[in-house]
Amino acid sequence: NTDGPEGRIVDVANPFFGPSESNLDLWISHERVLANDSIDWKIQLNVRNALGEEDLIPVRSQPDGSIGIYRIPEGRTFELTSTFSF
Repeated sequence: NTDGPEGRIVDVANPFFGPSESNLDLWISHERVLANDSIDWKIQLNVRNALGEEDLIPVRSQPDGSIGIYRIPEGRTFELTSTFSF
C-alpha cells in the first residue's frame, strides 16, 4: 500500500479494471469500368465503430471501488466515397 492523493491509501496489489473494449471497422467497395473502357469508377462504404456500444465507459475509480469518471464512447460513423479515374 502507498499513500495516494489527499492522504488516501492506494492498494496497488488489487487494482480496479474497467470493461474490455472492442472496436470493429468495416468497408465494402465495388469497381466498374464506364464509358467504353475510358473511365474507372469505384464506390466504397466505410463503417467506423460498427459494433459500438452507447454505454458510458468508466475511466477512473474511487478508493471504495465506485466509478468516479466516465467518458462518452465514439459513435458509429458512415462514409461513402465515389472515385473516377480517367
